[in-house]
Amino acid sequence: MAEPHVDDSLALVNALALISLLLPAHVGQDQFGRFPFVDDDGRMTGGGTSWGVVLPDEENGGWGRVCEEAFGPVVFFALQQQDRILLGGIDGLSTSTDAACSYQILDNELAGAYASALWVDPADERHLLVGTSTVSADNGIWESFDGGDSFVPLLPPRPGNFFRLAASDDATRIAASGNDGAGRIVLLLSTDGGQTFIDASDAVAAHPLIHALFFDDDALIVGGINAASEGIVERVAFDGVNATATALGTVPRETTHAVRFADKLFVLSRNGARGELYVENGSALGFGLVQGGPTDCLFVRGDTLWGCGKQVGLNTSLFLRSDDGLAWQTTVAFRDVHYRICPDDTAGYAECGNFLETACTDGIDNEVDGTLDCDDDDCAVHPACRGEGEGEGEGEGEGDEDPNDGGDEPASCAHGTAAAVLVLVPWVVARRRRRGG
Repeated sequence: MAEPHVDDSLALVNALALISLLLPAHVGQDQFGRFPFVDDDGRMTGGGTSWGVVLPDEENGGWGRVCEEAFGPVVFFALQQQDRILLGGIDGLSTSTDAACSYQILDNELAGAYASALWVDPADERHLLVGTSTVSADNGIWESFDGGDSFVPLLPPRPGNFFRLAASDDATRIAASGNDGAGRIVLLLSTDGGQTFIDASDAVAAHPLIHALFFDDDALIVGGINAASEGIVERVAFDGVNATATALGTVPRETTHAVRFADKLFVLSRNGARGELYVENGSALGFGLVQGGPTDCLFVRGDTLWGCGKQVGLNTSLFLRSDDGLAWQTTVAFRDVHYRICPDDTAGYAECGNFLETACTDGIDNEVDGTLDCDDDDCAVHPACRGEGEGEGEGEGEGDEDPNDGGDEPASCAHGTAAAVLVLVPWVVARRRRRGG
């Protein structure tokens, strides 16, 4: 069985750094590497992270996750299909049919591409849109009607990257955002199912980043960050020829997710080391803080609003749900997730590595390299990062403006406990698999 190629070279690390602003916010795809799975009946059936897939453990109870996961260094999105798990990565699309213990690269039109953005048709899970962001290559938007086994291009490949995709429920309206390869934001819009696209980039040209897209009736909601480092939320009206953006309000730092639920607009803000949930309040203030909400992902499935949490601690929430967006209940707690051993694991090998960095306020080594990372917001207060002492890390200690630095991901990792490690590492140093067989 073929496996995704893992390259330990510095060239790969540099390439991954160039695309560290990927991971948009859609069902099956998340800004910080959390990918919740929910079935049509509204039941939680699992979820994924950049370091493994969480699935029900029928033998031992609770939830099991492959700690030494087999996929490779980067996961852009994950989707649970009827008989397999589909993941997007730097080699295109890969599938697993053995509960995430091994993966096989799909030999299709996206093989070798960075499959970076995903949209799933809510009425037909086999209908997919995928955007690519391959480094040093032209990229495009692709459509599949067979669950990802094959694709047709919706527009000719072009310079730049596609970081985010959105579509109306009937897929007649499509939006794609990214950049042109030279640092300029790109926003493409279609009203005919992708047969033609209009460049609407001027409507959002003032913003350096766009993190969230979703269609709200006939308008497009755009979330991101402005030149003043404020999180922006805007409504983009599009008549097929012209696009006009209207500001709906700001939130602290980057807007990463936006959805409409219970007749209210909810947005997630990447506010320093924590994500926060906000809801429109119908006043000049724009958005008000929701206490106790999710921090990492946000999406609607049926009559339920789903979210992901990341606060460190065994009793805290990994996946949450809400019936009104204001009161949240834990569906899966970190304490419920334990290691799952695959049949070909190396005998005697400790399946979970050490992701702790005690010098940082959150205790997490986001780069999983065993050294102090002064570009991490949570480590910037360390004396070594402030230039007050000797340290292992590098940087000026000003904090990391990269919204995908993973924040303070949970990192309890004592072998033999019920703890779990769920870590996103966008600036990743690729590691070799330690598997037997």
